[in-house]
Order: sequence, then C-alpha cells, then structure tokens
Amino acid sequence: MDNREVRFYDLRIDNDKKQKEIAQTLKVTTEVYAKWERRVNDIPIIQTNNLANYYNVSLDYLLGMSNNKKHDGRKNINLDLMRKRIKELRENQNKSQEELGEKIGFSQRLYAHYEKGTRTPKTFKLYFIALYFNVSMDYLTGRSDDKKINN
Repeated sequence: MDNREVRFYDLRIDNDKKQKEIAQTLKVTTEVYAKWERRVNDIPIIQTNNLANYYNVSLDYLLGMSNNKKHDGRKNINLDLMRKRIKELRENQNKSQEELGEKIGFSQRLYAHYEKGTRTPKTFKLYFIALYFNVSMDYLTGRSDDKKINN
C-alpha cells in the first residue's frame, strides 16, 4: 500500500481486543488474522467488510483512505454491483483492461476476471483500483452510492 495505514491493529487495540477474539469473530485462525493485520497476506474483501461491520466503520476508514469513521451506508458488499462499477470506471476513462492492469500492477486477464465476476478481488487489489479512480472503497464495493472519499 502507499503511505496510508491500515487500521486493523489500531481498532483492535482501541477496542481492547486480542487477535484471538477478532480471529474467532471472523472464523479464521489467529495465525491467519495476524498475517492480515500485519499485511503479510491480503485479506478477502468479504472479511474486510466483516471487520468494518464489527467495528462499525467505513471501509475507507479501515483502510486508511479517510479519517471519517462514520458509515451510514449498506453493511454488505454487493459483488454484482462491484463488478459493474469496476468495469464502468474503466470504460468512463476509455482505458483497456490491459492499460489499466499495467497502471495498477496486475494482468489484463485478472482484471477481466474481476469485471466478469469470475474472480473476486482481494482487499488490496480493490484498494489500488479505488485509489487509481479516486473513489471510495465503500462505493466500489456497493456499500455506498457516494463515490467521494469522505475525509
């Protein structure tokens, strides 16, 4: 990621929780959660959504894109809407999948899978798409209809 900090650790500490408690909430092992928190492994977007809901914050706040914790939108990710928005954002900038993949750092084939819905992007792939298009992660995932990142 760039200079922004993911707030998994800070939120856990602020809420006086242990990694084991969060791991149990997410139904994963403590080791798996610890790797997500340290950003050793990319966390599935569904689990990031679960974590945002657990702390009652926006995805943008959780991922360090915004300092505004508030989230008044939907609590669930809409995978079909996410797929459509990923495609729409690319098409609105008249970019090919290949061009966009090169700019963001992954293949045209992978981007095509995201648009078709045959693969679900993990959190940090979506994060880079959101940064590239300067849109909210909550918007990109269908949790909100507001494109703007609310600071």
